[in-house]
Amino acid sequence: MSGPLLQLSRVQRGFRGLRAVAGVDLDIRDNEFVGLIGPNGAGKTTLLNLVGGQLMPSRGRILFDGQDITSLAPHRRARIGIARTFQDVRSFAQLTAGEAVTAAAMNSPGRVDQYRLLAEVGLEEKWGLLCGDLAYAEQKRLEVACALALQPRLLLLDEPFSGLSWQETADMVVLLREIAQSRTLALLLVEHVVRSLMQLCERVVVMHLGSVIADGTPDEVRSDRRVLEIYLGNWEGERKAAGARPDGEVSMSAQAVSVNRGSRRVLEEVTVEVRAGEIRCLLGANGAGKTSLLEALAGLLPLSSGRLAVAKGAVVRLVHQSRGLFPRLTAMENLQLGAYGRSRAYQKGRLEALVGYFPWLPQRLNVSAGSLSGGEQQMLAIARSLMVKPDVLLVDEPSIGLAPIIVERIGDILRTLADEGAAMIISEQSIEYVLDLSVYGYILEQGRIIGEGPVEKLRGEQFVQAYLGPSEPRHGQLNAGEDGSMTLGLPDRYQRGALRRADSRQ
Repeated sequence: MSGPLLQLSRVQRGFRGLRAVAGVDLDIRDNEFVGLIGPNGAGKTTLLNLVGGQLMPSRGRILFDGQDITSLAPHRRARIGIARTFQDVRSFAQLTAGEAVTAAAMNSPGRVDQYRLLAEVGLEEKWGLLCGDLAYAEQKRLEVACALALQPRLLLLDEPFSGLSWQETADMVVLLREIAQSRTLALLLVEHVVRSLMQLCERVVVMHLGSVIADGTPDEVRSDRRVLEIYLGNWEGERKAAGARPDGEVSMSAQAVSVNRGSRRVLEEVTVEVRAGEIRCLLGANGAGKTSLLEALAGLLPLSSGRLAVAKGAVVRLVHQSRGLFPRLTAMENLQLGAYGRSRAYQKGRLEALVGYFPWLPQRLNVSAGSLSGGEQQMLAIARSLMVKPDVLLVDEPSIGLAPIIVERIGDILRTLADEGAAMIISEQSIEYVLDLSVYGYILEQGRIIGEGPVEKLRGEQFVQAYLGPSEPRHGQLNAGEDGSMTLGLPDRYQRGALRRADSRQ
């Protein structure tokens, strides 16, 4: 048996004392489909950049087809057979699709037929259109065509399904499998839409805190105890949350809400509600649509369709994961902005009330927000939202990057606010933490709700599917039925269209 196409040996990369990649060993063989997953900060994109040459390792070696490429520049790696796409579409808006492929082929070792490449990704009729006029899903396909123009043996894909609808994702999965098989091409892809990654890839590598913690088939990874723990935590169902209030007034509701970001559909017919005194949570992997839903509820994103309703006179505030503080302004000035337009007497009264939640505030009021610790900044962001005593509080990732003791303190504050009658919807990656706070949960995947209910009744398998995908046949596999019929390994809603496309290419 020949050696691996790509070989990483004890590869490390650090940033200001933080080891983003900590001694990773990884082999990939010809025509192997390898998916790379892990929570935020796991080191996935850093590792992809190390393979692509956008970053150089601090230690370790990278071999490609037996050649040491550890210090090789990206354009030189492209010439020997490594190509990549990026999470954010990087097409030339003022070039036509055909011109973009031609430009990408400048590093190709041979001649490239731009029309044939565009036909390979289903864009043959778009060759004369400007890249900026293509739909988002078409721009994603064009990125793949540009990468293929380099005639690679290894294709690196950074979140190829990001921003795509369910149907577009299914189409992309089938396309990638067809391309890789027809070209004898190896794939290494990073993706937060883990369901689709696991249906495409025969092997899945899981990273956490810069290290590989699991490496195996999709089913092996889905059942790995360490993987389940880093994605889902150790929640056992013992909650401190306030009880549900089924008779309480609905403070906010969204009915069949759909939202676009530019040409991307990020929410599809989402329906949620929250009642006074309740905490409800949004669950799902990165890119599921949680932040977009909170921004839509707060009025920061326009609706493409659907309806939002808020109780009469209700005040709605959003605490964004970015915090949105003004670092050069003092804590006091940031708080005053939260009650902009209100009288000084009103602001003084609210500040006095906030001291009960945040006892440290009086000692920090004249300190610039940028000088506060991460935990203090998060609590200041929450305090600023409370300056108008909101009826509905939307909180995005309250625990991100904070020490456990600060996270617990924020949880106590949120519970107290709910006990006082505030309605809350919280988006949070830490399932264990947010389920302890909440009475009801919504599980999102690719902008749709795939499960909901009281948190104690949400099934464990729903969480596994949302974060790690279902245990089902991979996309693109042909499965024989008892009657002799053949079906592609796709969810039922994709079968007919995928088979029609497969037939048309034969």
